[in-house]
Amino acid sequence: MVLSITLGAYHPFGNARMYESNNGSDRIGSQLPSPVQSILIQKCADCHSNHTRAPLYGHFAPVSWLMERDIVRARSSMDLSAWSSYPAEEQRVLLAKIVHETNSGEMPPLQYRLVHWGSRITDSDLQVFRTLTSNVDRAPVMVQVGSADPAHGKELFNKQCTGCHSLSQNHEGPTLQGVYGRSVGIAAGFAYSDALKKVRFVWDEAALDRWLSDPDAFVPGNAMDFSVPNPQSRRDIISYLRQNPGN
Repeated sequence: MVLSITLGAYHPFGNARMYESNNGSDRIGSQLPSPVQSILIQKCADCHSNHTRAPLYGHFAPVSWLMERDIVRARSSMDLSAWSSYPAEEQRVLLAKIVHETNSGEMPPLQYRLVHWGSRITDSDLQVFRTLTSNVDRAPVMVQVGSADPAHGKELFNKQCTGCHSLSQNHEGPTLQGVYGRSVGIAAGFAYSDALKKVRFVWDEAALDRWLSDPDAFVPGNAMDFSVPNPQSRRDIISYLRQNPGN
């Protein structure tokens, strides 16, 4: 036990500072509606904030190392303690990822749910998240649309889309290499939702614009939880995808 505690003082994956003061949890996810903030504090903040409620066994290596590894990684992807410092567009992307990953059961991870029995995201929790993202996506966007800018589209793609998509392989979403001009639902090896299996169209500029604008309105029942309400951003992303034809 002494050796385990001694080794626990080392931080091979980074120092998550799990046992420092946890005061200030009210700042977790600040600027978000209180129902959303409450869920995040209870079920996400242990890893995704600086206010970890660390258990006693977190003092002992190698358990402490594994916990710190997960916490450091989680904070790097989304730190709820720093929510107010994120630009509005990044907040919107993160909210969409929260909906997607909780809806798919990826978050909270299984190893966390096994120890924290009350951390499972319930249907009512999901509805709270979806209502928030829906309200954000419906906010009016007044933009004068200019010429397509594929370079800006690439930048937007890397910031907003790569959490689920790649140009080279399937992830949570299908590969987007060659998506422009491709028939819907045919990316090899990807398990499409029933909704997308039932429709027939080609991903041209009009279809991609409707999809990115509001996936649920275009194909009800699909699994995509993200939209791009800004018409100029949609045009730029589509232009970038058009420049990446399939092999």
